[in-house]
Amino acid sequence: MRKGLIITLAVLLVFVIGAVLVYYSLNQNECEKNSDSNLKDGCYYAQAKSLNDPKICEKIEGTQWSDSCYYELAVSLQQDSLCTKVIESVRIADCYQGLAEARRDPAYCGYIPTLSSKDNCYAVIANMLPDKTVCEYIQNSEQKENCKRFL
Repeated sequence: MRKGLIITLAVLLVFVIGAVLVYYSLNQNECEKNSDSNLKDGCYYAQAKSLNDPKICEKIEGTQWSDSCYYELAVSLQQDSLCTKVIESVRIADCYQGLAEARRDPAYCGYIPTLSSKDNCYAVIANMLPDKTVCEYIQNSEQKENCKRFL
């Protein structure tokens, strides 16, 4: 009986994997059919998110869709390496702050290139934890004092 259950589960697993691969390949072809580049990019973005597959983000040509794709997957998969593929500085900040929040780790705020966004990230994480020592990383003196005061 136990052997039969294992065989049934193995067959079911193979079927599910096959279905996912067929779905993936068919949808890839659907995106290619779009002549409008924005629609094509949006299609790839939706696929990448639904399949949690950052490789699909590589097919996106437009910066806005591409940045959103890498940002969303970096946070949902908690893969900080995907943030390095984001181009626009605002989305880079969003990416690292999203990771800092998801992992509850202020170290990711340090990768944010703009000082004001970096300070905001530290303030959010300090409040989330709550941990006044995180406020010490804030460079803006007024924001640092507010961070400490409200914790």
